[in-house]
Amino acid sequence: MKKAIIAILLIITVAVFAIRVNQLVNPPAVSCDASSIVAHSGDTYWTLVDEANCTGGYDKQDRVDQVIKTNGGSATVQHGQKIYFPQGK
Repeated sequence: MKKAIIAILLIITVAVFAIRVNQLVNPPAVSCDASSIVAHSGDTYWTLVDEANCTGGYDKQDRVDQVIKTNGGSATVQHGQKIYFPQGK
């Protein structure tokens, strides 16, 4: 009986570890309610991620990074620029 309990605890520990590793390797997809927004003076990717109601990633910085990547990699937002947002997977 004692060996069975130890085996079950070991299986649970390995399963929890595997799930956590998967989350680290594959963060939740970034998805936004808006598909695009035209930027205004003073806008930043940081504020636009909130305006587009983006979710996913590990945190807000992940969401900002994904939106920057979606828009070609430049971290600068220009007035009148059309900013595109990921729609998840």
